Amino acid sequence: MRRSAVFLVLAALAAGCDFAPVLDIETPPHEARAVLRGILVADSTARVRVSRSADPFVGSPRGQVPTATDAVVTLVRGGLAERLVLRSDTCGGGYEFDPDTGQSVFVGGYECGAFVGAVPLRPGETVTVRAEVPGLPTAEATVTIPARPDLAATETPTGPDQPRRIEAHFPDSPAADRY
Repeated sequence: MRRSAVFLVLAALAAGCDFAPVLDIETPPHEARAVLRGILVADSTARVRVSRSADPFVGSPRGQVPTATDAVVTLVRGGLAERLVLRSDTCGGGYEFDPDTGQSVFVGGYECGAFVGAVPLRPGETVTVRAEVPGLPTAEATVTIPARPDLAATETPTGPDQPRRIEAHFPDSPAADRY
Protein backbone atom coordinates (compact mmCIF):
# COMPACT_ATOMS: atom_id res chain seq x y z
CA MET A 1 0.00 0.00 0.00
CA ARG A 2 2.81 2.36 0.93
CA ARG A 3 4.61 1.54 -2.30
CA SER A 4 1.46 2.39 -4.31
CA ALA A 5 1.15 5.78 -2.58
CA VAL A 6 4.79 6.63 -3.35
CA PHE A 7 4.29 5.55 -6.96
CA LEU A 8 1.15 7.72 -7.28
CA VAL A 9 2.97 10.77 -5.85
CA LEU A 10 5.89 10.28 -8.25
CA ALA A 11 3.51 9.78 -11.20
CA ALA A 12 1.64 12.99 -10.30
CA LEU A 13 4.90 14.94 -10.09
CA ALA A 14 6.11 13.55 -13.43
CA ALA A 15 2.77 14.33 -15.12
CA GLY A 16 3.29 18.02 -14.43
CA CYS A 17 6.70 18.06 -16.13
CA ASP A 18 7.28 18.88 -19.76
CA PHE A 19 9.92 16.53 -21.14
CA ALA A 20 9.71 17.89 -24.70
CA PRO A 21 12.95 19.51 -25.82
CA VAL A 22 12.77 23.25 -26.39
CA LEU A 23 14.41 24.64 -29.48
CA ASP A 24 14.80 28.41 -29.22
CA ILE A 25 15.98 29.83 -32.52
CA GLU A 26 16.17 33.54 -33.13
CA THR A 27 14.42 34.19 -36.43
CA PRO A 28 15.46 37.05 -38.69
CA PRO A 29 13.11 40.02 -38.94
CA HIS A 30 10.59 40.04 -41.78
CA GLU A 31 11.75 41.85 -44.92
CA ALA A 32 8.88 43.05 -47.10
CA ARG A 33 9.09 41.74 -50.68
CA ALA A 34 6.95 41.55 -53.80
CA VAL A 35 5.49 38.08 -54.33
CA LEU A 36 4.64 36.55 -57.73
CA ARG A 37 2.14 33.68 -57.95
CA GLY A 38 0.92 32.08 -61.14
CA ILE A 39 1.01 29.11 -63.44
CA LEU A 40 1.94 29.93 -67.01
CA VAL A 41 0.19 27.58 -69.42
CA ALA A 42 0.93 27.02 -73.11
CA ASP A 43 -1.74 28.32 -75.51
CA SER A 44 -3.17 30.61 -72.78
CA THR A 45 -2.40 34.18 -71.87
CA ALA A 46 -0.26 34.95 -68.81
CA ARG A 47 -2.17 35.30 -65.53
CA VAL A 48 -0.07 36.36 -62.52
CA ARG A 49 -1.04 37.47 -59.02
CA VAL A 50 1.23 40.00 -57.30
CA SER A 51 1.09 40.74 -53.58
CA ARG A 52 3.25 42.00 -50.75
CA SER A 53 4.87 39.44 -48.46
CA ALA A 54 3.34 39.13 -45.00
CA ASP A 55 5.17 38.73 -41.72
CA PRO A 56 4.51 35.09 -40.77
CA PHE A 57 4.30 36.02 -37.10
CA VAL A 58 1.69 38.72 -37.64
CA GLY A 59 -0.53 37.04 -40.23
CA SER A 60 -3.35 38.55 -42.21
CA PRO A 61 -7.04 38.63 -41.36
CA ARG A 62 -8.70 35.36 -42.37
CA GLY A 63 -5.77 34.44 -44.63
CA GLN A 64 -6.40 37.33 -47.01
CA VAL A 65 -3.68 38.06 -49.55
CA PRO A 66 -4.66 41.29 -51.32
CA THR A 67 -3.31 42.07 -54.77
CA ALA A 68 -0.71 44.85 -55.01
CA THR A 69 -2.79 47.00 -57.36
CA ASP A 70 0.01 49.57 -57.68
CA ALA A 71 2.40 47.00 -59.19
CA VAL A 72 3.79 47.27 -62.71
CA VAL A 73 3.99 43.76 -64.17
CA THR A 74 5.92 43.01 -67.35
CA LEU A 75 6.29 39.79 -69.33
CA VAL A 76 9.44 39.66 -71.46
CA ARG A 77 9.90 37.10 -74.27
CA GLY A 78 12.22 37.14 -77.21
CA GLY A 79 13.39 40.65 -76.37
CA LEU A 80 9.81 42.04 -76.51
CA ALA A 81 8.07 43.29 -73.38
CA GLU A 82 4.33 43.09 -72.74
CA ARG A 83 2.84 45.02 -69.83
CA LEU A 84 0.24 42.92 -68.04
CA VAL A 85 -3.02 44.60 -67.07
CA LEU A 86 -4.84 44.21 -63.76
CA ARG A 87 -8.13 42.35 -64.11
CA SER A 88 -9.84 43.49 -60.93
CA ASP A 89 -11.71 40.99 -58.76
CA THR A 90 -13.01 40.98 -55.20
CA CYS A 91 -12.57 38.04 -52.84
CA GLY A 92 -13.95 37.40 -49.41
CA GLY A 93 -16.60 39.51 -47.86
CA GLY A 94 -19.61 38.33 -45.96
CA TYR A 95 -21.12 38.41 -42.53
CA GLU A 96 -19.18 37.71 -39.36
CA PHE A 97 -20.30 37.59 -35.74
CA ASP A 98 -19.03 40.50 -33.63
CA PRO A 99 -18.70 39.24 -30.05
CA ASP A 100 -18.60 42.79 -28.66
CA THR A 101 -22.00 43.79 -30.06
CA GLY A 102 -23.55 40.34 -30.41
CA GLN A 103 -24.52 41.21 -33.97
CA SER A 104 -23.55 39.94 -37.41
CA VAL A 105 -21.69 42.61 -39.34
CA PHE A 106 -20.77 42.73 -43.02
CA VAL A 107 -17.04 42.59 -43.66
CA GLY A 108 -16.11 43.88 -47.09
CA GLY A 109 -14.00 41.95 -49.53
CA TYR A 110 -10.49 42.70 -50.71
CA GLU A 111 -8.85 43.07 -54.12
CA CYS A 112 -7.62 39.70 -55.38
CA GLY A 113 -7.41 40.25 -59.13
CA ALA A 114 -4.63 39.05 -61.39
CA PHE A 115 -2.43 40.75 -63.95
CA VAL A 116 -3.18 39.28 -67.38
CA GLY A 117 -1.55 39.41 -70.79
CA ALA A 118 -3.03 39.57 -74.28
CA VAL A 119 -0.72 37.31 -76.29
CA PRO A 120 -0.92 33.50 -75.75
CA LEU A 121 2.20 31.75 -74.49
CA ARG A 122 3.86 29.18 -76.76
CA PRO A 123 5.28 25.85 -75.62
CA GLY A 124 9.06 25.90 -75.39
CA GLU A 125 9.45 29.67 -75.20
CA THR A 126 11.34 31.20 -72.28
CA VAL A 127 9.64 34.13 -70.57
CA THR A 128 10.53 36.44 -67.70
CA VAL A 129 7.85 37.90 -65.44
CA ARG A 130 8.90 41.04 -63.58
CA ALA A 131 6.86 42.84 -60.92
CA GLU A 132 7.78 46.28 -59.62
CA VAL A 133 5.92 47.30 -56.48
CA PRO A 134 6.65 50.78 -55.10
CA GLY A 135 8.95 50.67 -52.09
CA LEU A 136 9.92 47.00 -52.56
CA PRO A 137 12.70 45.22 -54.45
CA THR A 138 11.72 44.00 -57.92
CA ALA A 139 10.49 40.39 -58.10
CA GLU A 140 11.46 38.41 -61.18
CA ALA A 141 11.05 34.84 -62.41
CA THR A 142 12.21 33.20 -65.65
CA VAL A 143 10.58 29.99 -66.89
CA THR A 144 10.32 27.89 -70.03
CA ILE A 145 6.70 27.17 -70.93
CA PRO A 146 6.05 23.40 -70.98
CA ALA A 147 3.85 21.78 -73.61
CA ARG A 148 0.32 20.95 -72.54
CA PRO A 149 -0.14 17.29 -71.64
CA ASP A 150 -2.20 15.14 -73.97
CA LEU A 151 -5.75 14.52 -72.82
CA ALA A 152 -8.07 11.67 -73.76
CA ALA A 153 -11.66 11.91 -72.48
CA THR A 154 -14.42 9.34 -72.81
CA GLU A 155 -18.03 9.46 -71.67
CA THR A 156 -19.52 6.33 -70.16
CA PRO A 157 -23.27 5.93 -70.84
CA THR A 158 -25.45 6.20 -67.74
CA GLY A 159 -29.15 5.99 -67.01
CA PRO A 160 -31.58 8.76 -68.02
CA ASP A 161 -31.74 10.34 -64.55
CA GLN A 162 -28.10 9.76 -63.68
CA PRO A 163 -25.31 12.36 -63.85
CA ARG A 164 -22.94 12.18 -66.80
CA ARG A 165 -19.75 10.19 -66.24
CA ILE A 166 -16.64 11.41 -67.99
CA GLU A 167 -13.24 9.81 -67.57
CA ALA A 168 -10.12 11.83 -68.36
CA HIS A 169 -6.76 10.21 -69.02
CA PHE A 170 -3.47 12.06 -69.15
CA PRO A 171 -0.91 9.81 -70.82
CA ASP A 172 2.23 10.99 -69.09
CA SER A 173 5.58 10.51 -70.74
CA PRO A 174 8.81 11.06 -68.83
CA ALA A 175 9.76 13.87 -71.24
CA ALA A 176 12.11 16.38 -69.67
CA ASP A 177 10.21 19.33 -71.15
CA ARG A 178 6.91 18.32 -69.52
CA TYR A 179 7.56 19.62 -65.98
